[in-house]
Amino acid sequence: MKEKLVAPAILVLAGGLVLGGCAKGRGGTGETSGSQSAGASNYTPKTRTIDMFAAPVWIGEMSEIPQYKEFAPKDFKKGGLNDGNEVFSWQPQSIYACAGDTIKLAIGNPGPDDHTFTMPDLSINQPVPTFKVTDVTIKTTKPGLYEYYCTVAAHTRYMHGEMVVFDDSDPVCGA
Repeated sequence: MKEKLVAPAILVLAGGLVLGGCAKGRGGTGETSGSQSAGASNYTPKTRTIDMFAAPVWIGEMSEIPQYKEFAPKDFKKGGLNDGNEVFSWQPQSIYACAGDTIKLAIGNPGPDDHTFTMPDLSINQPVPTFKVTDVTIKTTKPGLYEYYCTVAAHTRYMHGEMVVFDDSDPVCGA
């Protein structure tokens, strides 16, 4: 019986810690406490290194394997748009940073298809050649949601993600 109660107790404790951390520094009136003025930040920008890679999501041959046949997306079944093709996605599909951070991506391409890492809002369009690791450095200057994707037409539908940049005064940044 005790074993069955341990996991829920840990979840309740973890949830309380998260909620307590989110509420830190927030008064009921929406004002900040202490001598720090609203909108000001004590955040020190960081350099974050993230390993990213093009991961195979679906390989066309999988649609012919009996165990996968019924689960194959219709695009991969005989006559479908991606019949016999491979599909990749960016992993991770979400990157988080605070304004002022420097993000260093090491983008691995373990497969035989060339890709691009493209973030139009930041004027990045970096080729990611086959069987190589490509380095991309991003200086986050302002908060926002920045989309990234591969510009190879057959890949764009699946190879996309987002970088979320929080304001440096956001509690997520430790302010």
